[in-house]
Amino acid sequence: MDKSLLKEGLLSIIFPKRCRFCGEVIDYRFEVCSDCAQNTGAVLPPVCLLCGENEAECTCRKHKNAYKAVISPYYYTGAAEKAVRRLKFRGKFHVGETLAEDMAQVVKREYADIVFDFLTCVPMSRKELAGRGYEQNEYICKPLSEYTGIPFEKLLDKLYDTPAQHTLKAGERAGNVLGVFAVKAGCDIQGKTVLLCDDVRTTGATLNECARTLLVGGARDVYCVTAALTRMKSNT
Repeated sequence: MDKSLLKEGLLSIIFPKRCRFCGEVIDYRFEVCSDCAQNTGAVLPPVCLLCGENEAECTCRKHKNAYKAVISPYYYTGAAEKAVRRLKFRGKFHVGETLAEDMAQVVKREYADIVFDFLTCVPMSRKELAGRGYEQNEYICKPLSEYTGIPFEKLLDKLYDTPAQHTLKAGERAGNVLGVFAVKAGCDIQGKTVLLCDDVRTTGATLNECARTLLVGGARDVYCVTAALTRMKSNT
């Protein structure tokens, strides 16, 4: 047996290798467990840049938003859902790097011709931050900045607390976040092109309001990237 493989095998006994999505112990020769490998939820190209879904599955009817485009490596299901929830609700911060690595690949593929001045994230309110203890989007954005070379800056504040978007009906979500964000004092975004990051895109209402706020604050264009996105329901 190759000595390097033998060494890896012995190390795996002491420090078991874990699935990059769900965290289960796996064979040291693999990156993901069999369950996650069969259901990564990958969004395969070509994609509709207006909703981020595969073009064949797109039901957005080319609806315009404040942001120019949105992309994601995964649908919010299976392995990707497990990974996001581990970061968001269990404080597994290293999962942010896993998600950022895959997001960076999509950014380089779909936004290859765009020069971004800033990478920023959807913020939490003070009450939300106090309740959770950390902003999960920061643990995505910091490694994403390293992978893409786009400077990470916290450009937005969330002025007050709102009900969680996932608890509301689709038609209520835009109103729930209307006017709740503001550009941070002292941030010069005049004429800048911004890449806006969030963990999950559902209806896109939060991303849209953040993008609108950045544009009103002087940004030239806003593009979005999320770790995962929910499939839009057909209106037919």
